[in-house]
Amino acid sequence: MNARSRENLRIGCIQDSVAVEVLIDLQERKSDGCGRTAWIVEHRCPLVIADATNDKSIPAGQALERLGIRGYAAAPLFSRSGDVIGILRALSYETRPFSEAEVDLLQQLANGTAIAIENARLFEETNASYKEIQSLHEIAQ
Repeated sequence: MNARSRENLRIGCIQDSVAVEVLIDLQERKSDGCGRTAWIVEHRCPLVIADATNDKSIPAGQALERLGIRGYAAAPLFSRSGDVIGILRALSYETRPFSEAEVDLLQQLANGTAIAIENARLFEETNASYKEIQSLHEIAQ
């Protein structure tokens, strides 16, 4: 996987001023074991916080606090083997009680995103193997 694909992806905005973001490189984020990312990885389920400024039960990252994010919903991205490979987050500057239907949609989008990420990784691996075999074949001739 190239360095660019390991960056966090920002995917525009959807209605009601809710930004959507995919986090796919979780190692440094979950290493402290106490933030929201670590909670999602550990519990393997969506996390919804209607007003992050008043709910301090799970610490927020510094960037989210600095940006003034209040509404927070996140769903895990699962690999085919069941590992959490990323998180899809919906963030809002306003208090936002995400509905059950919105959280279900977020999880469905996370599932589709995880499949796309896994397929891209498999394609990259297959392409690299093909190039290696092609080089070996050229050397052998």
